[in-house]
Amino acid sequence: MYILGINAYHADASAAIVCDGRLVAAVEEERFNRIKHCAGFPYQAVKYCLDVAGIKPEELTHIAIARDTKANLDKKLLYALKIPQMALRRLAPQSKFATIKEEVAKALDVAPEKLAAEVTRVEHHKAHLASSFFVSGFDEAALLSVDGLGDFASTMWGVGCDKEMKIAGSIAFPHSLGFFYTAITQYLGFWKYGDEYKVMGLASYGQPEFKDEFNKIVLLEGDGGFLFHIQELETLKRQGYRILICAMNDGGYGSEFHKLRADGVDDSWAVFGRPAFENIARGFGLRGHEVRDVSVIPRLFGDFAAQGESEIWNIQISDQVTAPAIRQTIKRGHGNM
Repeated sequence: MYILGINAYHADASAAIVCDGRLVAAVEEERFNRIKHCAGFPYQAVKYCLDVAGIKPEELTHIAIARDTKANLDKKLLYALKIPQMALRRLAPQSKFATIKEEVAKALDVAPEKLAAEVTRVEHHKAHLASSFFVSGFDEAALLSVDGLGDFASTMWGVGCDKEMKIAGSIAFPHSLGFFYTAITQYLGFWKYGDEYKVMGLASYGQPEFKDEFNKIVLLEGDGGFLFHIQELETLKRQGYRILICAMNDGGYGSEFHKLRADGVDDSWAVFGRPAFENIARGFGLRGHEVRDVSVIPRLFGDFAAQGESEIWNIQISDQVTAPAIRQTIKRGHGNM
């Protein structure tokens, strides 16, 4: 049995081939086109894998893609109703996966009908777990996948035994240790895609001085999962602090739009939507305002100065305009060491 695994239309496009349970070859497309973290379809990587395996295209048994649009469908539909613009922006990238077999045939320079292989969609995190366990040599192992986001989940865990995996649990969007880690690495000045691995390496030389602060952001649950919570707003209300929070809302995660575009990566993965932060503030008994016109800011600031409550300004900004500070950081090739 020959299984061709493909990571396509995402950073670090790559391919791997497994023959009768044995990993034969795995390579990223960047090794051939010399474009770091390249996205798109891994045409040359696919061809290389079959060359190393020494098989013809028609001998392929399965083509596996680490993307299952049906996974967590109920949660996806719920968010689509809440944030329709996010759902619309995700449709275009997803549609590319409908022609995977044709793209494999193109990579191998054969007609699609020459490929007898069945295309199998594997949920994102299950693919992570399977790629490590089934070729590990272990008969049994605990499994854990922690990522930014894949098929609407950020984390999954379970147990591998012999040739089977049993999924014990998962954590759905928007709670994501991966996104949280990205935010921290950006705060430290490591902006480029892939720079987070530099921070991982440096972390081993540091001490957990801010452990207590981080424990206030990430809430561990009894089942081994976690949640990111907004208890800070409750604290502001309870303590009677007067703090003005200005949320520059461009519908994305931090400055992810601009970082991904600078690296030539599909920016649809950065879409978060435009939640009504002002309503969240009111839910905690604080004040909140949506700002779409800068001319109202002087009046709002006067109102804020005259009262004693904390409040949030949900300032709507364009995702097409890059702030000067971010432009300079991208231009400098930020985070290089």
